[in-house]
Amino acid sequence: MTITGILSEIRRSTASALLPYNKGGSTASFYYTYDAENRTITLMDSQGSVAGVLRLMEIDGKLGYMIYNASADVSYTLADGSVLKLDGIRTATYTKGGKTVSGFFSEKKSALGGTILSFTDADGVLHNFMITVTTKDVLVDPTNPDGDTKQEQVTTVEVLSAVYTEYYYKDVKGTYYAPLFVFDGKDYSTVTVYGYNRARNSIRLQSAP
Repeated sequence: MTITGILSEIRRSTASALLPYNKGGSTASFYYTYDAENRTITLMDSQGSVAGVLRLMEIDGKLGYMIYNASADVSYTLADGSVLKLDGIRTATYTKGGKTVSGFFSEKKSALGGTILSFTDADGVLHNFMITVTTKDVLVDPTNPDGDTKQEQVTTVEVLSAVYTEYYYKDVKGTYYAPLFVFDGKDYSTVTVYGYNRARNSIRLQSAP
């Protein structure tokens, strides 16, 4: 049965436009819309607020779904022309020089202000990236250098080494503060040490091989 057919059967059997959704410990019913082109179901509560978006898929002949995040369905072009693409679910694809690798990605916050995205490809190679979002002032009219400005978010992506790791110092009280050791070379032979200024901004103190 097709996905559209399944949704039609659910509506017929429940005699309503509500879709029952098992959240693990309980089942709730939501109003929904189905986007056939993107194969997504948007769940909405009785007030019309979005409760979640599901991406439907078929794996080995079995239908299933995963939580879909539209803000993570993006493509980044790096400074060297390589491209990192996320599918909004769990897969990252990196293309450089005609070679493409992919894998299931995870994200964690960096002590340096960005987000570290990691995935392991089919050959077992770990790929790390730093995604940083900053705000800068840009001209409303680029042809008028003396004109008004507006704030614009800029996203940059940097390739990190496979061994990239951040370690905080931990005192006896369990407070993470400083210094911060970052292994950012091709292997664990290189480390960069960071401290903090009074504004709690990270300051690079020293790099050592």
